[in-house]
Amino acid sequence: MSLRRRWLPILLAGVFVVAMVAAAGALRCPEVLFPETAAILCGAWIQPHQAWNVNRPRMIALMCAGAVFGTAVNLLLPWPLWLRAPLGFLFCATLMNVAGADMTPVLSAAILPMVLGTREWAYPVAVAVLVSLVCAGQVALEHLGLREKIDFRPFRLPLRQTLLG
Repeated sequence: MSLRRRWLPILLAGVFVVAMVAAAGALRCPEVLFPETAAILCGAWIQPHQAWNVNRPRMIALMCAGAVFGTAVNLLLPWPLWLRAPLGFLFCATLMNVAGADMTPVLSAAILPMVLGTREWAYPVAVAVLVSLVCAGQVALEHLGLREKIDFRPFRLPLRQTLLG
């Protein structure tokens, strides 16, 4: 797809990020700022082919699970970050394997609240809303012919390979 056909998704992605920042300011809620949204917009709207091997329901589910996990770890485990962050990585790797999908931004959704010390449930709610809006925008862009349709094929590792590394 030519750059000429991609200008509208690029512009809309920029407007989306500005709207997210404005919403965080208006709500006086920094948890609404999810920096990984810009990367998700690039992969879901701007690139001609989606950057990850994931369909929309799995994208939303994975991102929400990561955000809930990261917030819950902060609330339930008073461990230092160097113990919590690897737990987040292990959770996300397992989650993507079980889902048969590649959605690496889930790592940010899970680990960012640990790094920032987020203890508000507004963060997972914001992630759910933002990712759902990105998915809805992706549907609209596909309908308008401004991006390729998702070609998702779940991957599955053989059980022996999964268990033995």
